[in-house]
Amino acid sequence: MTNYDFCFGCGFSCGVTQALRAANLQFASLPFDWTATPSFPKAARMAASDFAHWLDRKDLELTDVRHSGINRRVYFNRRTGFGFVHDFSLFKSPDDAYAEVKAKYERRAERFRESLESARTALAVCVEWPLLGRLRDETLAETKRVFETRFPGVRFDLLYFHVA
Repeated sequence: MTNYDFCFGCGFSCGVTQALRAANLQFASLPFDWTATPSFPKAARMAASDFAHWLDRKDLELTDVRHSGINRRVYFNRRTGFGFVHDFSLFKSPDDAYAEVKAKYERRAERFRESLESARTALAVCVEWPLLGRLRDETLAETKRVFETRFPGVRFDLLYFHVA
């Protein structure tokens, strides 16, 4: 069995980080933990870009949804496809909340970068959205290369589940 210096979730939803925490494999919040992630490859490219355009205000589009029995104000980034499910309160204006949410994700992105830059081994975990098709082996290999190119010297393993 391999021991990893750093384990992190890359989507599709917060269930991945909940499972990692329950298994004592993750101890702090990271960028993809509480977001709706459009795909594993997009998460890898977002990490490789140092989260460029992650929370650009002009790209965020408000959608009110019912999630887990609760009305939520979800912002989807039109440019990147990521959704911010748990961050914007129904009781605070989006403009009032934006600076706080942006600062929170900047801290998470920095924690993510620092953790990978100091790791020798890392495990990226993804449970893919059922509506998306299963990723091909070539796509998963390219996703791994994206991580390895951005974080040279880190040996990455991918744990990928496609829920049918």
